[in-house]
Amino acid sequence: CPPPPPSRQATEGFMEASIAPSTRLPGAPNTLSVSFSTTVAIPAGSALLLTSLQGSPSPDGDIEVSHEGGSLAPTAKWLQTGGVLELQVVVGAIWPPRKH
Repeated sequence: CPPPPPSRQATEGFMEASIAPSTRLPGAPNTLSVSFSTTVAIPAGSALLLTSLQGSPSPDGDIEVSHEGGSLAPTAKWLQTGGVLELQVVVGAIWPPRKH
């Protein structure tokens, strides 16, 4: 079963944002791929919240983050009940036109 197409939704401050799961098979390990471009600087110390990620059986806790650019912390906070993943900007600032 091929992975589903990415979901695209932009929010204020973002030119483009997409998220795509590696699978939609219930109970299967899943990797989320997220891509975004900003229209404003996002300084170190800021949090990026990915919301509406309901459906995962994974309990609350820290999860590993793999990314390009080095601007994000290596772990993110997962809140299973609300379906929220909180990423932390730790170095410099995220600034256009780079894709993350």
